[in-house]
Amino acid sequence: MISHSKISIFALAVATAMSAPAFAAADGKAGAGPHGGKHGMRLQRLDTDKNGSISKDEFLQQRTTQFKDLDTNKDGAIDDSELEAPMKERSGFTVKRMMKRLDANADGKVTREEFQAGPQERFKARDLDSDGKITEADLPPNRKSAGGWFGGGKSDGKMRLGGGRRGADSLEDVNTRTAAEFAKIDTNADGAVDIAELEKQAGERIAYSKKRMLHGSDTNSDGKLSQDEFTAKSAKRFVIMDLNSDGKIGSDDFAPRSRGWFSGK
Repeated sequence: MISHSKISIFALAVATAMSAPAFAAADGKAGAGPHGGKHGMRLQRLDTDKNGSISKDEFLQQRTTQFKDLDTNKDGAIDDSELEAPMKERSGFTVKRMMKRLDANADGKVTREEFQAGPQERFKARDLDSDGKITEADLPPNRKSAGGWFGGGKSDGKMRLGGGRRGADSLEDVNTRTAAEFAKIDTNADGAVDIAELEKQAGERIAYSKKRMLHGSDTNSDGKLSQDEFTAKSAKRFVIMDLNSDGKIGSDDFAPRSRGWFSGK
């Protein structure tokens, strides 16, 4: 199926802009599980002194650096304006880029027809027999219900394009969804989306992101994040990963079959 995330391209872009890299935990996925692999290799890069283990300071270093970058007035805390600034900068860029991409006639607005053009084009590229819907005839051999030697088919008879969980989509479905998404963004209902409407939506998402961030990390409820509060979740993750509680993360803290990944051997 054509995923909803591809259809609601504006909403996705603005939402992505809210999750600025500066707010992502440096160790967010690294070592989140016990099985090493790419996570073990990412953890290995945190071993800056190359002694074969990761100290707590090394584990928190990237997060600490992020805190210092965000604390622009250097008062030892990240306040509301410092949280907001990088989000607004990133969302502003994203909005301009999306307008440039979708505003086909460069008049500073995106009509519903322009908004729908991309999803329609992607759908038609996948609708190989041009019958207005995605059916088994449009799927590659290994995705068909009768997969033959190559297998991989689904036995329930439902079409799944791109890993979707639902049945076949039609071009009509695509148009209905895009029209509904467009209507949400076109708040003044004038038939076109402009920069102001996108910036309004971005502002609402920024406000929500700040609220959620402070709710989860501002333990003393003073409206700011100290360095300890900013790094608290990563510090807790370090303790959990340090299975033998020796104050460092090393090969002994990995499952036996994963230790080679971490040690680089």
